[in-house]
Amino acid sequence: MGDFLDRLGRAFSFIGEAVRMGFRDTGILIPSALSLVAQFAYVAIIFLVLSITGSLWLIGMDSEDVERLRATGRFLREGPGAALERTISEEVEWQASLTEEVEAATARGDDPQELIDRRRLEREEERAAAAAERERRREAQTGRRYWQAVFSGGGVFGALLISYIFSAMTVSLVHDHLCGKSAHVGKAARVVMRRFGSLVLLAVVSTIISVLAGAARGKKGSENAVGAIVAGIIESIWTVASFLILPGMVIHRLSLWQGLTRAKEIASKNLLVVAVGEVAVGLVANFIALAGVMAGMLAGFFTWRALPHPFYIPVGVTGVIALVAISFAMFVRHAYYTCLYLNAVETAKLGRRAPARGPLAAALA
Repeated sequence: MGDFLDRLGRAFSFIGEAVRMGFRDTGILIPSALSLVAQFAYVAIIFLVLSITGSLWLIGMDSEDVERLRATGRFLREGPGAALERTISEEVEWQASLTEEVEAATARGDDPQELIDRRRLEREEERAAAAAERERRREAQTGRRYWQAVFSGGGVFGALLISYIFSAMTVSLVHDHLCGKSAHVGKAARVVMRRFGSLVLLAVVSTIISVLAGAARGKKGSENAVGAIVAGIIESIWTVASFLILPGMVIHRLSLWQGLTRAKEIASKNLLVVAVGEVAVGLVANFIALAGVMAGMLAGFFTWRALPHPFYIPVGVTGVIALVAISFAMFVRHAYYTCLYLNAVETAKLGRRAPARGPLAAALA
């Protein structure tokens, strides 16, 4: 138990060194930020094309979902005050109409309470009918589920490929930094393009695992819980494996199979370090991302107080700060696994005399 706690403390120590690496050379954070921007643009382009071609059903959306998105857009442009005013205005109009009908019923000698109850019941029935119609349309799309699944798989593949491209750039930059070389984004991009085929294969395998895991989680019945647990374990193992495969592809030009074999060797010989490091990196990365999002929301709130219109300005301030924080969190994870990979390779060649690189120096000393 004491050894485990000691390793855990050391893991946090070298992750701290990884964080300091990012502050010393902020240029190596660029691919992580570009990855988030590219992912957002990827989703936006897909949605725009589907919207123009009338194919939003491929992502399970109908006309009412689109209307809700438009309402969200109006909310961002006009701010929460205008949206609240619109809601209040609609309610006031309905109440005014009801009041007129009550007055007319009273003048005729009818029971006004009966009229009020009937109108409220009609309103509830309209809402229930609209909800039932939405459900009916979704059930009617059962025949389209095959194409939705195909499109979903393709979308996941594209997102993973984008992620792996920029992750590989981060690995290249971290390697150059640790070797005392100048870390340039352009050079890293050229290195990654020479490994593009291997990255495509990695994205294909990851897509298959992701789709199968999603299908296991989506099963109904008593087996659903077991399937979800197994799917989560498989995805976690593959995520760690991919973090160790990428450095082999980028630094040593390994194929997917060679990279997977080396990742397996590294994990088997450094199981405790990998396990503790994954827990520690996850905690630290999540903390950085959460702190950044909260700081962004706070900054956005104060910006909104000072400049409430247009509302997308404070939203933009929140987004930029959150982007920086999440990019930093992503970098810390890649820096850790790149250093772990390099140290494991050197240790395999030189034994215990192998020098630890960068963040791993504090943990493996």
